[in-house]
Amino acid sequence: AQVLDARVETRFGNTLAAIRAAGPDAFFNAKLSILHPGTVVLPHCGPSNARLRAHVPLLVDPNATLRVAAEPRVAWAEGRALVFD
Repeated sequence: AQVLDARVETRFGNTLAAIRAAGPDAFFNAKLSILHPGTVVLPHCGPSNARLRAHVPLLVDPNATLRVAAEPRVAWAEGRALVFD
């Protein structure tokens, strides 16, 4: 798997190892993001609903939430996957 930012490899080596160990057919793609407390991700849409999205937070700000479409906000929990289409 290609890693574009060496800081991700350094900070999340075990996570990257698990993704790689799953094999090339396990994921269409996998991305790791570092979001600092107070970060706001603007509403956005993907190109289609043809695949599921999964977010697995590794470290969580206690005030962090996620909203998908018109659904109520969901609180993040470390290591707990949020899956939606």
